[in-house]
Amino acid sequence: EFRAQLAYLRRHYEFVRVEDVLAALEGEPLPANALLLTFDDAYADHYRYVFPILDELGVQGAFYPSARSVVERKVLTVNKIHMILASEPDVDGLMRDVLALLDAHRVAYGLRSNESYVEELAQANRFDRAEVVFIKRLLQRALPAGARDSISNTLLERYVGADEATLHEELYASADQLKLMLRSGMHLGLHGFDHHWLTHLSEEALADDLDAALVVLGDLGVDKARWTMAYPFGSYDETVIRVARDKGCCLAFTTEPELAQVTPAQRYTIARFDTNDFPKEADEIHGEVHVST
Repeated sequence: EFRAQLAYLRRHYEFVRVEDVLAALEGEPLPANALLLTFDDAYADHYRYVFPILDELGVQGAFYPSARSVVERKVLTVNKIHMILASEPDVDGLMRDVLALLDAHRVAYGLRSNESYVEELAQANRFDRAEVVFIKRLLQRALPAGARDSISNTLLERYVGADEATLHEELYASADQLKLMLRSGMHLGLHGFDHHWLTHLSEEALADDLDAALVVLGDLGVDKARWTMAYPFGSYDETVIRVARDKGCCLAFTTEPELAQVTPAQRYTIARFDTNDFPKEADEIHGEVHVST
């Protein structure tokens, strides 16, 4: 499907590099049908499958690793949630387990009522039903860090059962693999250190997260004076933009599913379509991009 989708994209668009986008911000023209490929999280699959295909075609991909996954043998909370959801098809049963764990952690962490969390977070989006969004948002950002870690670890052990170090090795690209990708013409950028919702961090914690990620990027060979970013979860605001800009960020991607406007005014709010917004067959009739609903 990936090869077929690339074939479709090659028929109808002109692939560009991050360097071309940066040049466009300085006044150099982009092709009218320019397309840049971006890949968040730098999973092992990106090294095993995506990178060799792009290298074969002479196409650059922009890859955005969460830095902690590069330097520690731990699975990021966001990916623990993915694994739990993938391992348990009975979402309603999983929901009941999560609510029971909230009950068990309520006193220790001063948690609100289950009903208030459900009312706030259980809102379906274009990818997931309401219960799945609830579980994701609850364990990504709504709970105190200690409660998030405890509940996600309990669920990971209960539903997945594999050793965390083994899961890490299977899930993420290694530092050496990322260095090879960079030397081979791929682009590496920043995706935070812990894959936090950046808008939910204090300004001090935000700065610390970006600084820690920049250390890892520098060790991989990225120019820390001129780097790009993909906001984790698409989470950004004016404070995130200001802190990133002050640390040398020169381009940042959102998750807004719109045609990108590459202008200096939108340097830090570049929109991106999702791969599911494009056909996955090479001979699909070309038309306007239709955002998935």
